[in-house]
Amino acid sequence: MTAHATHRLPASRVENPRDAPALRWGIMGLGSISEQFTTSLRTQTRQQIVAAGSRTASKSADFARRHGIPRAHGSYEELVADPDVDIVYIGTPTSLHHDCAMLAMRAGKHVLVEKSFAANPLEAHAMVAESEARGLFIMEAMWPRFLPFMQSALLAVEAGLIGDPLTLTADLADYNEYDPSNYMFSPELGGGVARDRGIYLASLSSLLIGPASTVSVTGLQDRTGVDAHLNITLGNGRGGYSQLLASMYVNAPSNARLSGTRGASHSIRPGISHPG
Repeated sequence: MTAHATHRLPASRVENPRDAPALRWGIMGLGSISEQFTTSLRTQTRQQIVAAGSRTASKSADFARRHGIPRAHGSYEELVADPDVDIVYIGTPTSLHHDCAMLAMRAGKHVLVEKSFAANPLEAHAMVAESEARGLFIMEAMWPRFLPFMQSALLAVEAGLIGDPLTLTADLADYNEYDPSNYMFSPELGGGVARDRGIYLASLSSLLIGPASTVSVTGLQDRTGVDAHLNITLGNGRGGYSQLLASMYVNAPSNARLSGTRGASHSIRPGISHPG
């Protein structure tokens, strides 16, 4: 943190994940993100992963074997019907998040949905309404918000160490060679940089600058029709703005800087992208 004087960042308020009560998890959708989530959950927490579910029985069996998961289900319906599952992690493509979350909640399961939460606002509102009607937990897996340094940055803003936050500049960009098999290039699977990378930037802006009251976006589409390069301006209605770049056409440092009336933050890592 740099300002008229140098301040030590407040201590993070993120609790030790090993202190959380253990729940019994089912993993729905078994791609690369679910691989990473499963490994992290098993090595960094006391949570129990009791079942894996895929639309392909062989894929589910292989995933369960490699991760030491006791049960493998050959359909999403079988997974949510498993009586030993308390909560379902949904790692399917974004285009399936709504249907998968609804399936799990209608079976009485709590849900953690990989980002982006839904393909559009209508789906997102329906998912939240379903959880409220059934008294179930649902959340987007926006993990950077729970990193200790991110919480410290938020606490520094709340403590007024940089005064009123006025400008956030942030980028999250990696060059992606065209690959029709990569979901990033698929409109049907919810590809494009807004959902894959821009969501991290929007979350960071909401956290540090505040909810956006104005939105301006310019950019480029890829040959498949997905958004590939976006310049985004978000205004908070009180004079604060975020200038954001999300791209799979260029490489960028992938960091952020927050400036206020009394100073500025050091570089903040807004998230992580998954090129290729």
